[in-house]
Amino acid sequence: MPDPFSPRLPSATRTRTAATVSDSTMVAIIESHSPQPSRPIGVPASGADHFTPIRRRQATSGFRLFRRLLAAVIVVGSVAGGVFVYRTYIDTAPPHPKDWDPRVAGLVAFVESERGLVFQHPIYLDFLDDTAYAATITPDVTSLDDASVEDASVESDLLDAFTLTAGYDAVAGQQTFDSVSTLGVYTPSTDRITLRGTQLTPSLKVVVVHELTHALQQQYFGLHLDGGDDLAVRSIAEADAMRVESVYLASLTPDEQAAVASENAARPSILGALATLPWPVVELHYAPYRLGPTLLTTVYARSGNAGVDALLRNPPPEEVLISPWKYQMGETDVQISVDAPKEASVVQGSRPLSMMRILVMLDAWLPWTMARGALDGWAGGAYVTYHRGGAKGALCFTATAVFDSGTDQFLNALTWWAAAAGTTAAPTVNGNSVTFQSCARGLRAIAPPVPVIGPGAEIGLEYASIPDGAILTTQASAMPFLCTARAMIDDPTAAPLLASFGRTPDQQAEVDRIRLAAAGNCSF
Repeated sequence: MPDPFSPRLPSATRTRTAATVSDSTMVAIIESHSPQPSRPIGVPASGADHFTPIRRRQATSGFRLFRRLLAAVIVVGSVAGGVFVYRTYIDTAPPHPKDWDPRVAGLVAFVESERGLVFQHPIYLDFLDDTAYAATITPDVTSLDDASVEDASVESDLLDAFTLTAGYDAVAGQQTFDSVSTLGVYTPSTDRITLRGTQLTPSLKVVVVHELTHALQQQYFGLHLDGGDDLAVRSIAEADAMRVESVYLASLTPDEQAAVASENAARPSILGALATLPWPVVELHYAPYRLGPTLLTTVYARSGNAGVDALLRNPPPEEVLISPWKYQMGETDVQISVDAPKEASVVQGSRPLSMMRILVMLDAWLPWTMARGALDGWAGGAYVTYHRGGAKGALCFTATAVFDSGTDQFLNALTWWAAAAGTTAAPTVNGNSVTFQSCARGLRAIAPPVPVIGPGAEIGLEYASIPDGAILTTQASAMPFLCTARAMIDDPTAAPLLASFGRTPDQQAEVDRIRLAAAGNCSF
């Protein structure tokens, strides 16, 4: 591993046996977070060894990484544009008005023209003051039924099992997201838009355009989003709405654009509220806004709305969102299922394993080169959630990841991750698949250290390292560029400079020097 990451290998045994797999046809992070108070940043004992990997530490975020992306700071884009609300669908069709609210007729026409689709019917838009909006959007903890409370408990423990959080309250966390991070939402189950604001100012018009795009998507493509394993479709849906929103914003006068930037920007109170949440949770929450725009921008430039429609009908696998240059390579996920151990009480049956979640999981504890390189041959995966030894046991998951080629890099990364995060992976190998288990760590859990550059930004850095016009046909053809970007991300001198909005000439010269040195060491 490149310096300064040079701990000793923890004592762990790789057991190569048959995996428990049955064949079948599977959060910009705001990097101004502070570590959770009173949470040590360290590593518990693993076998006979104690070590503390030197992780990229906290710095203020920023960087020119999105030369081909739409958004800069992700929460600003989220606040300005709004989001889907993921709720269970109802069997009966929701009511619709006969006509559009006359206040938004011009915005409806704009969205139809920009997307090349005509609304099949009008929908309701609710303009609410701050108090009414918060009451509508933010769940009342006291009103949650037993099933919702249990779901939240499972989510909290599952995040712990993935070593992403320590002592996280999923209900309180969702309340924070709902209360501070949106100015509007479109809810597919009610086919209704809820807006924070009673006056249709230029800033609120931008939000309406974003949400109307989501409503149009739903009418034509039936985006059945459940807030679970639907990152790919959410990424494309949000990127589509962000693109239409940005076109509308560009049509406003300079004064109106300045007003929108001021009113819809992330205020210190918002950033402060998000800073109380675990950074991996924020990273995953905002992942659609970071992953979707790169691919959608490229597809739109080539094929216009028809290309976007094709993406919405058939969303790409997460591997393509994380490595957009693979879009033309016909990547598909291997579909598998995973069985829970005998005598376990199953909580959630086998479901697709998110490559993004595994990437954040590894990167939370390991250098980017090791975490990202472990997934270069990703082909898909699945996981099952259960209580070990019965309904009262610890919440655990068993996951299987499948690779196009060898598994050595992933096995190595799992060994380091388990030791650093204080969990027991005990990976097993069966051909090109790796199966491992992890359980909620409970009171002994530690939170991962806060990075200088978060995974979403690191993904953008990798893509930005590929020159315009480069013809990439295989993973190997991209590796010289990716290797250089990864070495720079892990370089203790380069990383803080990459994570800054502006660089002095001397700092830029240092970045260029490090880039040339990294490229010289990345010959393939």
